[in-house]
Amino acid sequence: MTCKPIATVVYHVQPFMLVGLGVLFFAERLSAARVGWLLLAFAGLMLIVSAKGRWQATGADYVLGVCLALASAFFYAVAAAITQRLKDLPAHLIVLIQRVVGVLVLAPFVDFSRVDTVEGHAGADGHHVERFDRRGGHLVCRER
Repeated sequence: MTCKPIATVVYHVQPFMLVGLGVLFFAERLSAARVGWLLLAFAGLMLIVSAKGRWQATGADYVLGVCLALASAFFYAVAAAITQRLKDLPAHLIVLIQRVVGVLVLAPFVDFSRVDTVEGHAGADGHHVERFDRRGGHLVCRER
């Protein structure tokens, strides 16, 4: 996969996508100045993405990471475009709808057999949390 900084930079193509969605679906107009600034910003983005460091993945892993960041940016742009058009709905209702949709979309990926416990994670105080049981409300810790 790509390193986090590159994935973050690639994710920031979202404003370009949002402008494109506005032009395609909502008949928004593009001024010459806006196009110029978008092109300049995109050129800067391409310079950053093309500068690979030695710590960074290459080949198929790099391409997969960039594609996943682009997919994330696209779906965020779609959500932002839809939200911009829902001016009559209260903000708290829009957030509720987004959360419910997120739960429904991500539910198939949840391993419900492991929901009640979390094993093998470091606690805030630096201890290794061996087991956390929400039903019992206790932590079983041991020093690392």
